[in-house]
Formats: sequence, structure tokens, C-alpha cells
Amino acid sequence: MKIKKEKIVRTSLIFIAVFALAFLLGSTVIEAAPFQITNPLGPGSATVGDIVDKIIDFLLQVGIPLAVLMYVWAGFMFLTSSGNEIKVKKARQAIIWTTIGLAVLIVGKGFVYVVEEILTV
Repeated sequence: MKIKKEKIVRTSLIFIAVFALAFLLGSTVIEAAPFQITNPLGPGSATVGDIVDKIIDFLLQVGIPLAVLMYVWAGFMFLTSSGNEIKVKKARQAIIWTTIGLAVLIVGKGFVYVVEEILTV
């Protein structure tokens, strides 16, 4: 029992010493060089509108090639359906949902543009 108590006390003292040393060294490092966070979205992204615009641009850059791949996949599904109504229906739905998704992306970009124009007047 006494050994466990001594081990706990020794471990606690070591922990406190390491924490105090880290705190003291950390405070001198902070004083020596000021801490500065760079903008991860690049220069010129100071407002919420800029950030939303960059996010929408990223979604367009990902969404448009993905939509092209989905159109190719739906065309492949049409070609391999062999007149099977279920497969034709799945291919048709793939085209419809791809078109809806692409329209949402484009309308979203237009919506952001319209809101920015209204707020900057």
C-alpha cells in the first residue's frame, strides 16, 4: 500500500515538474515570436461573402466533373439495359437526379451572386 502511495506521489511530482517546465518554456517562446494564424483560404478572403464564394467555387469544381461522370454512367446504363424497363427507369432517374444536382449547384452560385449584389448596394 505504501509503495503505491509513493509511486502516485512521485508520478504526480514528475507531471507537475514537466507541466511547469513546458509552461515556462512555452511562454518565453510566445514572447520571442508573436503567434500569427494565416488565412487558409488565401489572401483576400476577409469577409463571409468571400468565404462562401470560395466554398461554392470549390463545390462547382468538384460537382461539374462529377455530373459529367454521372451522365456517362447513365448513358452506359441506357446502352446496357437491353430494353429492360427497370434498367431504363434507373438510367432515366440517374439523368434526372444528375440534372437536378447540377441545377442546384449553378442556381446556388447565382443566388450567392444576387445576395452579394443586394448587400453591397
